Amino acid sequence: MNCYVFDKLTGKGCDVVCIRIAGDTAIVYLAEIKSCNFSIKDANKVVEQISFAEKYIKDSKDKFELENVRKLKFVKIFIHESKGS
Repeated sequence: MNCYVFDKLTGKGCDVVCIRIAGDTAIVYLAEIKSCNFSIKDANKVVEQISFAEKYIKDSKDKFELENVRKLKFVKIFIHESKGS
């Protein structure tokens, strides 16, 4: 499994991307981690960041050595740590 600090690579998007190749399928884990008092604005930002990462990976398969993969499966993960916990 290869993992990337995704927002450092692209300047935006989710925090972590991990990719596991199983045969002709790549399972792509997209993780966003927030430490805040969670609001609807934060929820919308999570959706935006994960959506950006998914599209970026689909459009840039060569950057992640996925040229020969026939199928991409995305697993979207959100972790929230409340401030003060």
